[in-house]
Amino acid sequence: LGEPVKVGSMRMSLSSGLEFRLGNVTVGTTQDVTLTDVVAVPEVGSLFGDKLILKSVLADGGNVVKEVLPRLPGWLESSMADQRVDIRSVRLRGIKLEVRTFALPTLNADLVFARDGSITSATVESADGKVSVDINKFDGQTAVAIAASNWSPPVGAPVQFTEFTGKGTLSGATLKLNQWNATVYGGELKGTAELSWSPAWRLVSQFEFARVETEELLAAFSDTAKVTGLASGKGRLTSQGGSVETLLDQPSLSASFAIKKGTLDGVDLVRALQAGSRGTQGGSTRFEQLSGDVTVSNGRFIYRNVELNAGILTSSGNFNISDKQRVSGRVKVDLRSTAQRLSADLNISGSLKGIILKP
Repeated sequence: LGEPVKVGSMRMSLSSGLEFRLGNVTVGTTQDVTLTDVVAVPEVGSLFGDKLILKSVLADGGNVVKEVLPRLPGWLESSMADQRVDIRSVRLRGIKLEVRTFALPTLNADLVFARDGSITSATVESADGKVSVDINKFDGQTAVAIAASNWSPPVGAPVQFTEFTGKGTLSGATLKLNQWNATVYGGELKGTAELSWSPAWRLVSQFEFARVETEELLAAFSDTAKVTGLASGKGRLTSQGGSVETLLDQPSLSASFAIKKGTLDGVDLVRALQAGSRGTQGGSTRFEQLSGDVTVSNGRFIYRNVELNAGILTSSGNFNISDKQRVSGRVKVDLRSTAQRLSADLNISGSLKGIILKP
């Protein structure tokens, strides 16, 4: 590996064929990798030759600090350059990747190596079975397939994916998903994505969504903004950070949306029309459709071309929500019936906890 490796204990076993059992194995000058038990199974004939051939290596239990990840390609290159050892497969079980700012599940992995020491295939999965990644090399390309169920990403908003699948290619420090599909809060999402991590982490994704339960989705981002109904639309997400922990701290999002048959809580447009100069606060408005465009940047939400249709009641306007959840903007409201017609241009102020509508 090109780094110090220490073995706390070693014994040979013949109970199920020749095995070397290693205990308390550490890698790195600061013991960045600690492995509880390692079992190496050699080809017996290779013990007396110039090259040791290990048919399999099993590491069961251990910890890896995240600082090791950028060094893994160098470890692979060192292993490929060493002509004294030929490893055919490596299995990892119960390995914990230590990241200080969030929790990751215990991981299992299976790696198969070619005769030149390069990885031909790899499978990495969480011990709870919720996430798996398959990597295979063929025709000069590295194909990647991702599958997850009942899973929330460890960074960013705690969005719950009922199902997630993605297929793409890995090249250097860039993963391109030519297609991903997901089931989220009863709705469906699909799109493309590109994730790179050198020199910094960056994510770009184009996506479409349909029939998503808006109330459940918004609850992952805020406990004050409440809108019910089924949302559809499309958008683009970009985000970057100096590390994987900060990748989704300040995402930029632009999307167009249409929400069918729902309720907008915190705003009563009919009462606001009738209140006149006194203004109103609170209440709710039912609608047949609520549509518009939204841009999210630096924690600020910018809504443009927002239109609400509730039969005889219609409205249109633009408003902003600051990173402190302060609301500002203007909305035009019209109520047309056979009995009366009311119209008003209203100023939007207050906060998500108490939106104020006033002429």
